[in-house]
Amino acid sequence: MDVISRAKLLLKMLGDQHESISYKTALLFSGGIDSSLLLSIYMDKIIPYTIGFPESQDISFSEKLCNEFSLNLNIIETGEEMVRKAFMKVIETDKNITFTDIGFETVFQIACDHVKQGKIMTGQGADEIFYGYMKFRDGRENSNRKSLEKLFTTTLPREMRIGSSSGKTLITPYLDRNILDSFSVLPYEMHVSAEENKIIIREAARIAGLPDFIIHRPKKAAQYGSGINRFLKKELPRGNNR
Repeated sequence: MDVISRAKLLLKMLGDQHESISYKTALLFSGGIDSSLLLSIYMDKIIPYTIGFPESQDISFSEKLCNEFSLNLNIIETGEEMVRKAFMKVIETDKNITFTDIGFETVFQIACDHVKQGKIMTGQGADEIFYGYMKFRDGRENSNRKSLEKLFTTTLPREMRIGSSSGKTLITPYLDRNILDSFSVLPYEMHVSAEENKIIIREAARIAGLPDFIIHRPKKAAQYGSGINRFLKKELPRGNNR
């Protein structure tokens, strides 16, 4: 099966979940390729929320795409006190969390605290299944096994606890069993080329009609694209040693 066929299969498997998605489910939307693909498939059911400091990259990319789709975007502009409160909640949930993980989970905590809807959809799992991390792109790792193990043993249970404590349910379309079984087992070379990573998702985005500025946007984790990690590094200079 070639890349185009696999991309079409991914779109079908995501589309097959459409009926199970509740109307007015919130989408944690960064303007990155993973959440943008979800937006394009479920846009009639979901409400996009973007979190970040004013002028952050995530807000800029999200606004641009929603304007192209003529969709309303809910922006949660963060301030230092909001980030500080969310960070402390994350620490309470997982006292052993590493500084590397704190940033994204702080973004997720802010979403759980401020999104009105009871269900929040995220692109969780896409980086692990489709080799989205820089460590795959630069060749430091050529297997996603460790990343998937961490996702299911540490990250996902923690996010379910964060969501539950705020009365939110986590929706993760990329972690559908059919998608996991079909794509997570594919070898490294089917996900990463000399030119780019996430080959299958990028092709699916092209087929779905997403614009080039989304398809070719470099990986920017939510904690960086939102500007939150920059604040945490300033606020917690010793955090890198956690």
